Amino acid sequence: MLEVKDLHAFYGRAHILHGISLEVRAGEVVALLGRNGAGKSTAMKAIMGLVPPARGEVSFAGQRIERLPPYRIARLGLGYVPEERRIFTELSVMENLEVGRQAARAGVPLWTEDKLFALFPNLARMRERPGGRMSGGEQQMLT
Repeated sequence: MLEVKDLHAFYGRAHILHGISLEVRAGEVVALLGRNGAGKSTAMKAIMGLVPPARGEVSFAGQRIERLPPYRIARLGLGYVPEERRIFTELSVMENLEVGRQAARAGVPLWTEDKLFALFPNLARMRERPGGRMSGGEQQMLT
């Protein structure tokens, strides 16, 4: 599903990623671990096209994506949720979810409220709560 081979990325002249490789199959969960500053976020940003890879290959669902713009990568179904909780603090949980809703697309599973709340049951109990009145962990779930 996602395959990364020998990915290198830079910030200016600083060589941050030195040949990272990984594979994630459909249904798998993979954790990227490392100390602060080790390049975990940069790896994710390079995979999503937010940081241009200097070299290496990124394939998603059999398609090479390392030179695609981020919006095209997202439209293929690959997402990135940064650690920063960028929610609308004045909007309720349901309103925040509505802002992020996308139209149904062929070949992409359709997310429903039932599926979402099965995955994050805590959110189901706070549908009308403003995002700004949630804990950090709850806000991350909402993100």
